[in-house]
Amino acid sequence: MIPRGMQMKLKWITIGFGLFNLAIIWLANGKSRLLAFAYEIPLGDKIGHFILIGTLALLINLTWPKEGLRIGRWPVFTGTLLLLPLVLLEEISQLWFPARTFSLFDLLFDAAGMLVLGEWLCRRLLSLKREPMPERASSSPGD
Repeated sequence: MIPRGMQMKLKWITIGFGLFNLAIIWLANGKSRLLAFAYEIPLGDKIGHFILIGTLALLINLTWPKEGLRIGRWPVFTGTLLLLPLVLLEEISQLWFPARTFSLFDLLFDAAGMLVLGEWLCRRLLSLKREPMPERASSSPGD
């Protein structure tokens, strides 16, 4: 479980990262030179999809760690279930933007990021047991 003091910070980090993702989508619609480096690196665009969507799923699931449903024997976080249709809609919407290209591979890397970071890593982080803080030795002037 996440300490109460960290929960509010995590919510703001998640909102900020979500807005960052929206800014990247907006920039990509105009083929921004700021994003050109991603296309110069082999698989850079795909790695970007994995990291950005996976990290967003991780943050959402850490902020709101609720299980939505089971697919077979695997439980899936509600955050992943809510993010999935948004990612699908965003990729499909690229069919109507002349500067963008619809890609099943982009969706594949989005899904991989959601599974690896949003589901697997999130479960590992939430299952960590918090160790008690070590007591500090008192340092009095007479010691």
